Amino acid sequence: MKDKVFFVSQQEVAEHFGVNRTTIRAWTKQGMPYLEADRGKPGGYHIGHVMWWCMGKDRFEEIGHEGKTSTLEKIMFARLASSELNGAYGEEFERKFDDDLLIYGYSPEDVNMARNKMAGFLAGWSHAVAFRRKINTPT
Repeated sequence: MKDKVFFVSQQEVAEHFGVNRTTIRAWTKQGMPYLEADRGKPGGYHIGHVMWWCMGKDRFEEIGHEGKTSTLEKIMFARLASSELNGAYGEEFERKFDDDLLIYGYSPEDVNMARNKMAGFLAGWSHAVAFRRKINTPT
């Protein structure tokens, strides 16, 4: 595994998020990023990718989005919606983040397409929220 130090067991993810292993198994079935390993060796979860996936999943639930979104789209939505991106991190940091997602078998095009799709979704959603606020504001 590339950068094995960042990959943790199912039990460690459960402890980190304060849930039981059954929840982790359910999340994995829902698409939480997981790296398969060779036969007889345990796979692993990248704690950072899991965190972004959970944030994306939660954000979509909060806004009531019922459309189908991929694992990669959930991660990208959380990344783009995060105020962290407005901080000190720049293009090089984001490129490294994108490159790290290739370990799951995504192509650079897959990652770029998910990032662009979620940027468009976020812009449209933000516009819709602002519009609803405007029409619901008493004059």
